[in-house]
Parts: sequence; C-alpha cells; structure tokens
Amino acid sequence: MIGIKVVNGVYYYEKSISMVCVSSIFTILLLLLMNGSFISIGSIQRESSYSSNFNKNSVSKREWTIMAYLCGDNNLEKYAIETINDMEMGYVENEYISIIVMIDRSDEYDESIGNWTGARYYQIRHDESHEIKSTLLLDLGEQDMAEHSVLRKFIGYCFANYSANKYMLAFFDHGGGISGAMEDNSRLFSIYEIKSAIHLSEDEYSTKIDIISFLACTMNTIEVAYEFQDVADYYIAEQNTGWGEGIDWDLLIKRILDNPFT
Repeated sequence: MIGIKVVNGVYYYEKSISMVCVSSIFTILLLLLMNGSFISIGSIQRESSYSSNFNKNSVSKREWTIMAYLCGDNNLEKYAIETINDMEMGYVENEYISIIVMIDRSDEYDESIGNWTGARYYQIRHDESHEIKSTLLLDLGEQDMAEHSVLRKFIGYCFANYSANKYMLAFFDHGGGISGAMEDNSRLFSIYEIKSAIHLSEDEYSTKIDIISFLACTMNTIEVAYEFQDVADYYIAEQNTGWGEGIDWDLLIKRILDNPFT
C-alpha cells in the first residue's frame, strides 16, 4: 500500500501504511540545509551498526562515501565549481567520509581555474581558496553526463575504490521533473536512464545507495521519487526552481564529521 503524508509542506512517500521514522542525522541535516523538500522512499528503519562505546580506531572502511555528479557543461558551470569550493572549505582529513566528485565543464560560461574543459574525477581535500586543490583522480576528456554509461562508470568507480557503510549520490544541474535532469549537449538525462544506471551499478557491486539527492529544479515530485524507490532508501530534492549551489556543503560536512556514525 502507498502512503502519502504532508507535514509543514513536506511530502513523505513510502510503500507501507505507517510513516517511516527518519533516524539518520545525515538526512535531517540535508533537510535543514537544502532549499527543498524531503521524500522518504524507504520502508525499513536502519539502525546504527555501532554501539556508543565503539572503538573508532577499528574502522576498516569509511562510514560514508558521498558521490557528487556535477554537470557544469552549461550555464551552471560557475555554480558547479563553487560547489567543489564549498566542499573543500568544509572538508578536513578524516577516516570517516570520502567525497568523490565528477565535474564536466563548458568552454563558454566560466574561465576560472585554468579554463580547462572536459570531465574529471576529484577526491575532495581541504582548501580555502577559490581554486580546486582537491586530488585529481582521472581526467576523462569530453564526456556526456546525460549518458547512461558515464553515470554507471562513475558509480562503479566509487563503489570499487571508496568502500563505505553508507552511500549518498548527489546530482547537481538543471532539472525538469519527470522529464529528467542533468542537461548536457542540450538534452536531459531521462529518469529511466538514471534509474537504470544506478540499478545496474548496485547489482554489479552488490551495494545499495542510501540517499539520492537532486540539487536541481522541480525534482521533488511523487512521480520522480516513485521511480527511485527500489534503488535508494531516501530521496531528497528541490521542489521549486532555484539558482546556485543548493546545499551548504561546508556546514553539512562539518556537522557530519561531528558524529559520522548516526
């Protein structure tokens, strides 16, 4: 049975009769820091696998891997770069969180930081300048970020190289609701193709993404959330139109690091 409930203008959606209790502080922080709304698509409340007296020195893999898919090959190029700068500002070296970014740039809209074009993978490192000082992992040349295989390779790369107990996949770009998102080469990445790329990656690596977020306009609809119900536990997106970075990554990362296990 499908349940829908609206609380203070926030839509909750799930597959069971009773509403899901949001137990993750990570998810709550996203709600507070993002100019959007929250849709829950999970029907099982996850419990922390760590007790209060857990020995943090025994961690064998990261608690969180955040995968950020930033399409800047359009008029949002400046904001994609600023998103990385904001992540670098908040990040400090630690053993609990990895942040891996794929960014694709345009040759038209922003000439900063060397005016390079094409797509790159970065691992976020701390920096307070307006440059990108994170670790360059791969320089891929021109890529179409609205292409199924490109997203699938990125997710697979993160699963294979940055193992974690929990995963977040954050999309940044233009959005068009059920029509799709991630505008590259003047076309939107369809919801079906995005879902398929995620599903195939999860099956290949026997791994599940915990949170999917869209920092993109009008992506917070029941129709879109429904499509992702089988590939993530939580879906977070913007309900209205917006402009800019969307999430205060600086503050978000700092707060997660204060308590990464909840």
